[in-house]
Amino acid sequence: MIERVEVVTGPGTVIRYGAVVGWAAPSASPALISFLAQSARNLSGSARGGRQMADHIAGVLRERDPEPHVAFAVVGPDSLGWASLLHGPVQAWDGQRWLAPSPSPGWLQAIITPQPSVMVNAAGSPLPVVTPDSMWDLEAGVVPGSGLVLFPSPMRKPDSGLGTVSVPSASVEPGSFDGEETATLESSPPTEVLEAPEAEMSSEAALDPTLSSNAALGEAPETLVLETPAEIPPEPAEPPRTPGPPGSIDLRRPSATDPRPPLPGVGGPDRSVPGAPVVGGLLCEHQHLNRPGMRTCARCGAPVRNDATYTVSGTRPPLGCLVGDDGIIWRLDSSYLAGSNPGGDPTVRGGLARPLALEGTEMAAAHAEIRLAGWDVEVLDRSSPAGTFIFEPGSRDWMRLRPYEPRALRPGTHVAFAQRVLTFITPWIVPSDTTAATGS
Repeated sequence: MIERVEVVTGPGTVIRYGAVVGWAAPSASPALISFLAQSARNLSGSARGGRQMADHIAGVLRERDPEPHVAFAVVGPDSLGWASLLHGPVQAWDGQRWLAPSPSPGWLQAIITPQPSVMVNAAGSPLPVVTPDSMWDLEAGVVPGSGLVLFPSPMRKPDSGLGTVSVPSASVEPGSFDGEETATLESSPPTEVLEAPEAEMSSEAALDPTLSSNAALGEAPETLVLETPAEIPPEPAEPPRTPGPPGSIDLRRPSATDPRPPLPGVGGPDRSVPGAPVVGGLLCEHQHLNRPGMRTCARCGAPVRNDATYTVSGTRPPLGCLVGDDGIIWRLDSSYLAGSNPGGDPTVRGGLARPLALEGTEMAAAHAEIRLAGWDVEVLDRSSPAGTFIFEPGSRDWMRLRPYEPRALRPGTHVAFAQRVLTFITPWIVPSDTTAATGS
C-alpha cells in the first residue's frame, strides 16, 4: 500500500512499519518514540492500521496529554483513505493544502487524500524537495529525519464482504508516554473487525473514535489493548453518494471537474465546530455561512440575501490563507506569530497563536502578529527593528505600520516582514473589496 517512504534528512525521528508511518520532533521523549514505533509495528499488518492507531492515541489525548508541546504525527491506511493524527506544531501537505492542529486542543484527526503524496514535517518548515530516485527510502524501522514523504500505491479494491481476523500477535513493551511510568500494549483475542460505512465528513472533520481501550497511556498498572489484525481484511465497497444541490462541491473527494477549489468544512446554524469562534453572517440558499455584505456564496456560488432574515450566528470558517514568497501556504483558521523564533514567545506557548517561522536577514524572533478578529485578518508589528510593511492593491508604495497598531488586511495585500513577503488571499470578498482589489 506504500511504494516508498522518503526520509528528509535532519533532526527528528521517522518511523515506518508496513503501511503505518510516523514522525516525531527532536524534543520527543524516548518513551514517546518507543510508543509510536511499537504501536506502528503492532498495526503494520492491518488494512485499517492508521485509523486504529490514530483512534487509540486520540482516546489517550482526550484523557490526558503527557507531552502537550511536542510535535508528532502518524499516517496510515483506512477504509476511507489515509487516516492521520497530528499533534503539536506539525504540518502535513497532501498536494493541495496544509493540515495542522489548532492551538486548542492542540491535535487533529483527519482523513488525507494524497495528491499524489503526503509530506509531514515540523510546522513552518518548507516543502521538502521530492526526489523519487532518492537513496533515502525507508522500508522498515526507526531512523533520524526532519520529515517524511509518503508515496502510496493504488488502494486495493475489495473482492467480497467483511472478513474475520483471528491470529493474535505477541505483546510488546513500548515504554511510558510521560517518561515516568510503564504502559504495555498487548494484542487482543481473536476479534471480528467490522468496517463502518463511510459517513459524510469534511477534509478536517474529526473521526469518530472506535477505541478498543480507553485506558490512559502511561498510567500503570492499566493495560492498553490495540487490536492488531494479522491479515488484511477486504475493504467494503464505497456506498453511492447522494448528489448535492446544483453548484455544490463534494468536500471529501475534490476533482478536476469541480467548478472551484473545495473549501474546508465549516459550521452553520445547525452544525457547530467545538472550540471554533462564532460570528454573525449571511446564509445562501444552501445554508452556507458567508461574510456580511457578500452577494454570492464563496462555497457554492449561490446568491446571498443581504437582509436580516438570513442573518445568523455560526462557526467562523477559515478566512483565507497567506502565500509566502517561497510558495508555502499558511491557512488562516487561527492567529499566528511570525518571526525567526516564534515558538519561544509566551503568545505561542500559551496557545494564543501558532508559530509562523520565517528565515531572513533582520527578522526579529517575534516580528509581528497575524490576528483573526471577526471576519477580518489583522497584522500587528511587535516593534521589530526592521519593521512590518504592507502594499495594498492600488497603492504606489509600501507603507510601514506603527508598532502595536493592528491593521486590517484587504484581499490581495502584500505584507513584508523584514525581507520576507507574504500575500493575503481570501474567498470572503464583499463588492467594495472587489473594487479595491482591481484598483478601479
